[in-house]
Amino acid sequence: MDNKNNEKNWYSIVTNECLSYPIPVDVKICLDVGCNVGGFVNAWKDHIEKFYCVDAGSSNVSEIKHNTKDFENEITIIHKAVHSNSNEKLSLRPYLVDNQKPINSGSYGTTEFVYDNNNHGWRTDTSADFEVVDTISLEDLLTDAKKQMNVSEIDLMKVDIEGAEYDFLMNKDLSSVKYIVMEFHNFLSKMESEIDGKNRSEALHDHISKTHIMKISNGDGIHTHFNRLYERREK
Repeated sequence: MDNKNNEKNWYSIVTNECLSYPIPVDVKICLDVGCNVGGFVNAWKDHIEKFYCVDAGSSNVSEIKHNTKDFENEITIIHKAVHSNSNEKLSLRPYLVDNQKPINSGSYGTTEFVYDNNNHGWRTDTSADFEVVDTISLEDLLTDAKKQMNVSEIDLMKVDIEGAEYDFLMNKDLSSVKYIVMEFHNFLSKMESEIDGKNRSEALHDHISKTHIMKISNGDGIHTHFNRLYERREK
């Protein structure tokens, strides 16, 4: 997180925000994809036993390591950009608002989209790269997380990856994850998928629904930032 462009108490802000997320009572193992500065971990550390965290921003990774040092034995932190494939290089770019200033530390992404008022006036800054990041796929992330935490499945995968959720999850095997709580970014509905007649938001929801049932959406009164909760269908 770059505090020059953020609230000084950003860690407290995101921790308090994460307390409102609909986390099921039986979650003990969490794969935190887009961990930011550790607000979700801090909010749920007394409920969840082990966290495997991944974030694309090196400044975020540095801050979460600092913020979680008192319980570092319960957390694994990986500096990667999640993507459809591993071992690629992606440019991490800041999002801009109308006054040309980068917005908060979560708002860096590898997904480019066109400026549109329906996208809250956000767009990526294509004039300069924030940093170049190595990628990791869902398959490799799940394999390593299960190994590191000595489990055969993941209780909860929290996903907040600034629009990269389509590339990361689409057409992937999600059957070893019990719950998925995530942010669907609005601009995905403006982007075509490879499935005729469906945008990326629709296509991704349909794919997740093959193995999971959507239990909560943002219309059910949860915090609008995290607008979907899926539970795995009975095997």
